[in-house]
Amino acid sequence: MHNIQFIIFLSFLIHQSLAAIHLENITVTRGENVKFHCQLPLSISLKENIIQWKKNRFNDDNLFISINGKIPKIFEKFYQTVLTNQSSSLEVFHVDKDDSTTYICQTFETQTILCQYNLVVLIKPEAPLLTINKENIEEYQAVTLTCSSLNGNPPPQYTWYRNSVLLTSLNEQVITTENSSIYTLNVTRLDNNVKYECQIWNQALTIPLRIEQYLHVKYRPYVKILEETAIFSSEQNHMRKIIGIEHEQQNLTCHYDANPLPTSIYWLTNGTTIVSRKKKRIFIAENQSNIINENK
Repeated sequence: MHNIQFIIFLSFLIHQSLAAIHLENITVTRGENVKFHCQLPLSISLKENIIQWKKNRFNDDNLFISINGKIPKIFEKFYQTVLTNQSSSLEVFHVDKDDSTTYICQTFETQTILCQYNLVVLIKPEAPLLTINKENIEEYQAVTLTCSSLNGNPPPQYTWYRNSVLLTSLNEQVITTENSSIYTLNVTRLDNNVKYECQIWNQALTIPLRIEQYLHVKYRPYVKILEETAIFSSEQNHMRKIIGIEHEQQNLTCHYDANPLPTSIYWLTNGTTIVSRKKKRIFIAENQSNIINENK
């Protein structure tokens, strides 16, 4: 009894080692032919064993391609097999995405795996698309950028760039699926007119594919008063204190940043519009307004 158990256990180990020894990964390009070759162990006799090739399918409905070197007529234009006393081979014609799976050469009686191949058919992904979930983007809103591409095999890897600088540590901001990468960020005025770029790559490509989009963010005016001739200035609680010399000309610049640009710009002093007062000149240029106080 113990001898029988030992023989069964030894046979199991041999079968497992055979499967491990002959495990091989093969990568080919779509449309090529690929040939699997399995050298039969000396312990395998064609008189006592039936050799078969099968193709694993994702729905667990495995396809038996050949039995003892014979292929059903409906598969002859897709496969070819050769069986000798020493080996068995299977050739797959014009491979496509559906052929990316595992192919197994095994005995019919005991289902002993003799050889096992993992086939990856390389297919270039389609040109990526980059979409933004909002048309009117305002500061501090959450914006989602979706980069998508179809039909690549293996599924492409996605990377993101901001003004051509690679973005890293995006694990919490990016959700990646087989056909897309979704990047969510909270925008500020610093994102206005910034170029966001998505890059995709898989082994079928010689160079990555890229696509870009510019963000246009609306935000309120940010204002800062600058002085050129003051003796001293300081700012506290958004209030700027400026000290100058009596009877000397003071040149103040109101620098503003806004999108869209302000429709009107005016100066106030103690609640009074400065434009109505004498001895003051105002100049308006892009993103700034200058006022000159002529106290001579």
